[in-house]
Amino acid sequence: MNFSERHPATQFIFFSASICSVILNRNPFFLCISLVIALVYRIFQLRSIRILKEIFNYILLTGFLTVLIPLVSHNGKTALFFINDNAVTKEAILLGFSTGLEFSAVICWFSCMSRVMSGEKIIYLISGIAPRLAVFISGIMKFVPLCRKQYLNIYRTQKNIYSGYKSLRKKIYIVIRSFSALITWIIESSADSADSMYARGYGLYGRSSFSIYRFRRFDVIILAVIVYLLPFTATSVLYRTAGIVFYPETVIPLSAANILISILWTIIMLIPVVTEICEEYKWKLLRSKI
Repeated sequence: MNFSERHPATQFIFFSASICSVILNRNPFFLCISLVIALVYRIFQLRSIRILKEIFNYILLTGFLTVLIPLVSHNGKTALFFINDNAVTKEAILLGFSTGLEFSAVICWFSCMSRVMSGEKIIYLISGIAPRLAVFISGIMKFVPLCRKQYLNIYRTQKNIYSGYKSLRKKIYIVIRSFSALITWIIESSADSADSMYARGYGLYGRSSFSIYRFRRFDVIILAVIVYLLPFTATSVLYRTAGIVFYPETVIPLSAANILISILWTIIMLIPVVTEICEEYKWKLLRSKI
């Protein structure tokens, strides 16, 4: 079973831990490891040439911030050269590079999360805690594409009705009428959906619900690994034992604690990649026995 088929709670906890680790730990070595792991998992997800475009975008983003931040921030002890009497320092370049890696890693992990965590899974996680919020989110996820489709239908109808009028005033009038009709349709649809949910007893105490998601043994193992390793890594980030100082002089601690924390975070982030590799090996082994 792939990581995308695991329990939504397991997936949410994993991605939350991975994204928070990237945001809190700005060590460039750790950020490189996190970005590489996210890209490897993204390759397993896409399995197409589109991954090259994403890698190119991450390179552009990292390069842009590496160049931009030294031009804005001139702090730092080691001046490499001057532009209009403003120093471009080594510390600012490293800060820009680290920021670019951080943004790229966060975007990549969110891309992986959006591929795994569907709207149905998010609603499943929220519905037990806040059923009204779950209905609100599901309504948004349903009505956003529906509103766009309905607006196009209304706009085309209005445009055909007033096809003989080509003035800018009439075009603005068509758009206003289309939006007015769309708002009316949204209100009516929302009222119908609310009445339907109320008639079915949604949100009542003791009401049961069907779910296809089940906690399995591997979900327990994943959560156990995360719960066991997370306190050590969170404590290190909280007390800055594995942090990095950029100003006034860049100091990247290579202590045993820093190396250990990076290894622990790497183990956590490798969970989906290891899962995908195991499933690939299992599938090929079963095919070889046919």
